[in-house]
Amino acid sequence: MMRGHAVRYAFWQVWDRTGPRVLASWFIALALTSLIHAAIKHGAPPEDSLRTMMAQMHQQILWIAIILLVHGIVAADRTLGFFRFYFAKPVSPVWFYGQSVVLALLGVIAVSAGYVIFASWLIKPLWPWLLLLNAISLFCLFGMSMFVCSTLSKHDWLFAILLMVAAAVLRARWPADKGAWGRALNAALPPYHLLGAEQHLAGPQWLWVGGWAVGLFLAGLAVLRWRPIG
Repeated sequence: MMRGHAVRYAFWQVWDRTGPRVLASWFIALALTSLIHAAIKHGAPPEDSLRTMMAQMHQQILWIAIILLVHGIVAADRTLGFFRFYFAKPVSPVWFYGQSVVLALLGVIAVSAGYVIFASWLIKPLWPWLLLLNAISLFCLFGMSMFVCSTLSKHDWLFAILLMVAAAVLRARWPADKGAWGRALNAALPPYHLLGAEQHLAGPQWLWVGGWAVGLFLAGLAVLRWRPIG
């Protein structure tokens, strides 16, 4: 019954939260690709340079999109008191917010696909659809980290970025190839270092990233299960 009520909220979640944020991200992508179109109209750089530029721009837009889609996904409802409306009916917070995270992931994929279309239309028809995989991997780690942080604090994006910075500092201080401690630390930390603009994950790396995504998702749901929302 609780899951059924959560599913009935899906259209409203898309209309009220996911949809407007996707549209805002598309607008940013269209504006940036239009600027590049105007800049290279009379002389485009080599194709390899364009691919690199498109991949880097995609990464920057996806950072913005994920922050827009996930920021406050739980904390805003708790802070502003919206949970009193959502859970006036017997709806499980676990199902409700788990569904909201899934919709945010679909929104990120939509933003990424929209960028590929805009960039291929306005810059050059390279159609780099592999960038969608980069969008998914970025959401798996950064987006899911934000989700967990949002169950605990309204400063979710800030704490998620601090986690990434801390992981980078620790990996730089104790590299994986400099002894057992470095290897253990590398295995224990989230693989944020795999999130390059032009870096495409191999099979074992996807298992690593996917495992962390599932673990972070379950950790966020566990907090929702055991910590009162109000």
